[in-house]
Amino acid sequence: MAFAVSPKQAVNIGRSSKHLKRLQNKKSGSSESFKQIAQWMEQCNGHNDCHVEQTRLPTRVHNLDCPQGIRLQSGSGLTDQYCALSHCWGSKGSPLKTTRANFASHESTIDEDELPKTFCDAIKLVRYIGIRYLWIDSLCIIQDSKENWQRESAQMASIYRNAHLVVAATQASDGEVGCFVDYPNCPSCVALPAEPDGYVDIYLMAEPEHFYDKDSTQSDRAMRMNPLLSRAWCLQERLLSRRLIYFAREELGWEC
Repeated sequence: MAFAVSPKQAVNIGRSSKHLKRLQNKKSGSSESFKQIAQWMEQCNGHNDCHVEQTRLPTRVHNLDCPQGIRLQSGSGLTDQYCALSHCWGSKGSPLKTTRANFASHESTIDEDELPKTFCDAIKLVRYIGIRYLWIDSLCIIQDSKENWQRESAQMASIYRNAHLVVAATQASDGEVGCFVDYPNCPSCVALPAEPDGYVDIYLMAEPEHFYDKDSTQSDRAMRMNPLLSRAWCLQERLLSRRLIYFAREELGWEC
C-alpha cells in the first residue's frame, strides 16, 4: 500500500512542491471541488497546446442560459466556447434522447427535471465555470435518424478536440448514477515536528489507485470501479480531448 503526504488546505506550498499533494475534498460536487477545477482551468489556460479562446460550435449544442432552463440550439455558423460530456449510456440505453418526434420540442425547451442525474451534474459544473453551451451525444444527435447519426458521429473527433473542457462521468455506469462522488476515505491527521519550537500538520492517507497514466495497463479493479474506462468510444473521447476533468470513484482528476 502506498501513502501520500499532504499539507493543510490553507497552506501555500508553492509551485515547486510538486511532490506534495492537496487533500481531495470529500465530495466531488462540492463548491470546494468546483473551485479546485476552476483553479486547474486557470493554470491550463497558460498552456499553449490546451487553451482555445473560441471555436466553431458543433451542429447542435445545448444552450444553458435560457429563462426556461435549457434548449437544443443550432450551432451552425457560430463560434464560441462549449463543453462536452463523456459518459456511459448503460445497458438500457440513454433515458432521454433526441428523436425526430421530440426534436421540435427540444428546440423549444427541455425540462431539467426530466434529465438524468449525470446530465444535471454536468450542467451544474459547466454553468459554474461560465460556459454557455454543452454538447451531449444522446441529445445533440437525432438518434433515430441514420443519416444524421452517420454525419454527426464522423465529427466526434473534432467535437471533443475543440471542446473547452470535457466532463467525464468516469465512475457512472449509466445516466442515473451522476458525475459526483462522495469519497469514503477520510485522511488521518498527525503532528510531526518541523522546527525546534513548532509542528506542522501532516495528513497521511492511502494513495488512491490512479488510472490516468496512458502508458500503463488499467487494473481490473479500476475498470470495475470506473465503467467509462471500458468503453472504446470513451477512450477515443479521452485521448482526443485537450483537457478533461474526470469524476472517478476514488478521486477527482485533471488531464490536459
